[in-house]
Amino acid sequence: LVGSACEEIGLYGIKELFKSPPFKPKYVINTEPSDLKIVYAHKGLFVSEITLETKDLVQQKGHVYKIEFHGISAHSSTPHLGKSAIVMALEFLIRNPDFHVIKIDGGTVMNKVPESCTLEIIGETKPLWHSEKSQDYTINYSGQANAFTHPDKQIAALLLLYKEFRKTEELLKNKPQDTKFDPPQTTTDIPMLKDYGKKMMLGWGFRKLPSATKGDTESKISDACNLATTTFPQVRVSQVIARQSPPFENDAKSELIEASRAILKKMNLPDDLQTKAGSSEASIYRQAGADTIVIGPGTSRGVIHKPNEYNSITQLHQAVEFYKSVIERFLV
Repeated sequence: LVGSACEEIGLYGIKELFKSPPFKPKYVINTEPSDLKIVYAHKGLFVSEITLETKDLVQQKGHVYKIEFHGISAHSSTPHLGKSAIVMALEFLIRNPDFHVIKIDGGTVMNKVPESCTLEIIGETKPLWHSEKSQDYTINYSGQANAFTHPDKQIAALLLLYKEFRKTEELLKNKPQDTKFDPPQTTTDIPMLKDYGKKMMLGWGFRKLPSATKGDTESKISDACNLATTTFPQVRVSQVIARQSPPFENDAKSELIEASRAILKKMNLPDDLQTKAGSSEASIYRQAGADTIVIGPGTSRGVIHKPNEYNSITQLHQAVEFYKSVIERFLV
């Protein structure tokens, strides 16, 4: 029985365990929620942190607005189930190029569609939208003031990266799809945008199909950063890998899968095989050669990283029976 730490922020616990030979499991059941259905394959994860740094801020005078964007949270493996507040804020900036950015900040973790983003801007005139109401954002007018803002070139570099992200998103939709996954293509998202004064950090991530290449994913980020550096030499653009785990896929006829299907049938539960859009420690176990599946109580789609995330008590009891039966089959 293995309990590991830091699964949500990079699989560091299980990766550390494999650095300590002779840990070499033959069979592995990862107990992440799957509605008690056997998951034999899931997507990989790649997230990069892109830093945009400038030497100085710029002082501006004008009308100050603080805008709170209201998105819908979802797990980043199913971005279509959410609504990104960061994307809403960046689109707002594209529509309103005459304003200077005092601060822009959204997102809390690298594997979640951000439900909130704060944008503080300053401009010489009051725009027509200054008193409008929308379910997507709340506008607060702070009056006239002096404020330090990001240089326009820094924001332009940020928006260039965002436009490259949108281009990549469209390219991925037109790539060959794998219909055993939902969504059936490699997806991309912007989970986080943090403002540290002269420095900004943009998160850019991918959920990779087993067939995805670096040219589809990591290279797109590198190319976008190089383009931003060339176009705006006044802004220092750099990137580091924040999260990385490979896709997972097991043989659908493996010994563990065949035994697990037989046990589920005996319990009068569905024995069909599933895939998952998210990632898990299963990829690390499988990479090490273990016969691996993911099966656990609770739904894995539509509730993860959302308010009122829950599990099923009935499935918890069924899971105990299933795990006991597998242990008896392989170890007793």
